Amino acid sequence: MELLSIISLQFIYFGAGLSLLMVLGQMYYSRQEAATPANPYLALIGISSFSILLRIGIYLEQLQINSWWYFTLFACVFASGPLLMQMARRMIDAAFDGEPPERARNPLFRSKWYFAPLLPVLAVELQFQLQNRTEKNEILSKIYTEVSFNSVDVGLILGILQTSICLLLLVVFVYRTGKEYNLSDTGRALSIFVFPLFASISLLLGYSFKIMWAVHLGGWCISVTMVLAFLYMLRYPHFFQSMKREIQKERYARTQLTGLDVPELLGQLKTLMDEQKLFLDPDLRLSDLAQELEVSSHQLSRILNENFSQNFNAFLNSYRIAEAKQQLINEPEKTIISIAFDVGFNTKSAFNDQFSRITGITPARFRKSESGK
Repeated sequence: MELLSIISLQFIYFGAGLSLLMVLGQMYYSRQEAATPANPYLALIGISSFSILLRIGIYLEQLQINSWWYFTLFACVFASGPLLMQMARRMIDAAFDGEPPERARNPLFRSKWYFAPLLPVLAVELQFQLQNRTEKNEILSKIYTEVSFNSVDVGLILGILQTSICLLLLVVFVYRTGKEYNLSDTGRALSIFVFPLFASISLLLGYSFKIMWAVHLGGWCISVTMVLAFLYMLRYPHFFQSMKREIQKERYARTQLTGLDVPELLGQLKTLMDEQKLFLDPDLRLSDLAQELEVSSHQLSRILNENFSQNFNAFLNSYRIAEAKQQLINEPEKTIISIAFDVGFNTKSAFNDQFSRITGITPARFRKSESGK
């Protein structure tokens, strides 16, 4: 049993290290692949997983360490479920070109109120850490033997419960979406959420009833999730893009263009973009442009994909960057940030990112190179 416990602990610590490595890997792929959507929630999930796994290992080893080692643990537990939901929401929005299916618009799935407990939780954690050492040691001495009505036990149990609810909602959503669109990668997508759900249940039971093997199992499930995510990232670096293509293929199969004069629509689209310059509107959505053309959002999405090999966001940004290039050349007195806002971007960072992806250089370098001609 002692050998198994040692092996288990090593795997849990291995999962913690892999969490950080996965964050670095995702950042690398996001920079290398222009088609890979940047998703900051992935980095936060990796950091939270590292924090939680490290503390699980410390708890299982029953190390006599400073209580500050546990600081932010509750916040990480409370944040992990909402972070996964926001990551999934962002990916789904991108896959459906900003027009997700009805179930993905459900407030239960999209709400950011799941993050609401974070500040109160951090305040409670800080209050605990600022207690005198005797009081803290008295509370910590009981975490292996009983559950008490104190900030440590209540914080952990409520945090795990919230995470379990978020993960259950995600599992149901991913399963139903995969079944509806006949996705071949549904199993892989489900594994990313099923294992954390098992981990939450195991940790809840293990900590509540002081069943150490259940706590080990919870740590293992989180570590397995990190291993699977890392392997998917290496083996299937275009996993998200392939799932997106499958979703679009199924949507297009359901979207009929029969009866539409596509060349006429392309002419109207050119007028709207070249002459009326609708792309300058920072709030322009796929549904808005579709309404101007008197077609459905799905029909417009298919037209853009089949005629320009672009989704709506890429199509929109291509016009915005082309306009920005003209202003950078012809209006040297304007600042880069004012140009970014004028062409429809809401932030300078988003403008710089898209400009670099499309042109290969930054706006500042482009202006400098053009001014020297």
